[in-house]
Amino acid sequence: MKKLILSLSIAALFVFAVSCSGGSSNAHKHSSMENTKTVVYYTCTMHPEVHLDKPGDCPKCGMTLVKAEENVSDTTKMNHQ
Repeated sequence: MKKLILSLSIAALFVFAVSCSGGSSNAHKHSSMENTKTVVYYTCTMHPEVHLDKPGDCPKCGMTLVKAEENVSDTTKMNHQ
């Protein structure tokens, strides 16, 4: 009788451990996707360090800025000049 209870307890723990490990990895992937967004900015082809929020001319050379998109997460910081 003790062997049966011990075997069932070990089996239950194994099933619990497997189900918990599979769920956490999916939750992590899902939360990573939610924290990613597309940021649109305008940059100069001659000065890629220039990032502005709206179209216009490059403050360094006067060239027309081009639209750029970047996928960033909440932890990624973009420098806007």
